[in-house]
Amino acid sequence: MRSRKKIAFSIFLIGCLNGLGISQENFPNKPIRVIVPFAPGASDAQIRAIGPVMSQQLGQPLIIENMAGGGGVIAANHVKNSAPNGYTLFFTGMAALTMIPALRKDVNYKLSDFTPLGNISTVTGVMIIHPSTNYNNITEFVKYAKNNPGKLNFGSPGIGTAGHTMGVGPQVYGDFLLTHIPYKGGADVVAAVIAGNVEVGFALPNIVIPHLQTNAIKALAITAGNRSEFLPDVATYKELGINYVDGESYGLVGPKGLPNNVVTKISSAIAEATKDVNFLSTMRKSYTSVQYLNPEDHLNLLIQREAAWEQYLSNPKFVQLLKQ
Repeated sequence: MRSRKKIAFSIFLIGCLNGLGISQENFPNKPIRVIVPFAPGASDAQIRAIGPVMSQQLGQPLIIENMAGGGGVIAANHVKNSAPNGYTLFFTGMAALTMIPALRKDVNYKLSDFTPLGNISTVTGVMIIHPSTNYNNITEFVKYAKNNPGKLNFGSPGIGTAGHTMGVGPQVYGDFLLTHIPYKGGADVVAAVIAGNVEVGFALPNIVIPHLQTNAIKALAITAGNRSEFLPDVATYKELGINYVDGESYGLVGPKGLPNNVVTKISSAIAEATKDVNFLSTMRKSYTSVQYLNPEDHLNLLIQREAAWEQYLSNPKFVQLLKQ
C-alpha cells in the first residue's frame, strides 16, 4: 500500500513539475502585477506610460498597483516575498534597492534579493537658485557658503529623499555647510526658491524646467554623472570640481530566482516598448530621458550605485547631515 502511495505521489509531483514547466514556457498566461512604491501621480507616470506597450508585447495586461510607504520598503518586501514566476514585478528607482538598505539597518532585504529585468529611464536633479542672487556659477556660491557656514538655506522634499541627498552630497564633497529646510515635495521647494524663502533648492527637471523657461529660477548644476539632454548647458557637479554623483534611474525587477525564459520575455518587452514613438513622446514631454539597459547592464548599474552609497554612507559627515 505504501509503495502504491509513493508511486501515486511521484506521479502527482512529476505532473506538477511538468505543469510548472509548461506554465513557464507559455509565460505569461495571466495578468502581471507591477508594484510601484509611490502614490499615484507624477512618480508612477513612466510605468503607466510604458505599461500598455509592454502589454501588447507580452499579450497580457500589466496591472499597476501603488504600494507607497516606508521609502519603498513596503513595496520592496512585498515583491521580495512573492513567488519567482514573473507575475509580480517591481517598478522602482535605484534608491529603494541600494540607498535604503545601506542607510537603514532595519531593512530586511538587499539588492541580491531581486532579479533586474531592464532599466527604462534616467533623471537628474537640478541645483537651482533665485535669479536675483549674486552667484553667477557654483564656484561663487560655494565660496560664499564656505565663508558663511550655515547662513544659506537649502530646500528639499524631506529628510532622506533624493532631493535631500542631492544637497547633502555637495556640502560633504565641496566642503561647505548649508541649513536644511524640508518641504512636502519638489514643487514646494521650487516655489520656496522663487519666493526667496530659501537660497537654493534641488528638484527634478519636470518640475524645474518650466520655471527655468520663464527665468523665475536659475540652474547652477546637474547632480547626475552626465549632463541632461534637456539642460545641455548646465554642468555636472563633477565638472565643477565636486566629486559627487546623485541621479536616479528607473526600471523593473522581480524577486530572486526568476526563470531565464521569464527574464528574457520581460526584458525583450521592455526593450521594444522603450522604442515606442508614443512612449518616447510622453517621456520627452515630462523631461525624462529614456535609457534601456538589458538585465546584465541593469544589474551592473545597481551594483555600482550600491557601492557608491556604501562609500558615501561611510563618511560620518554625510550621515550627520543626512539626519538634519
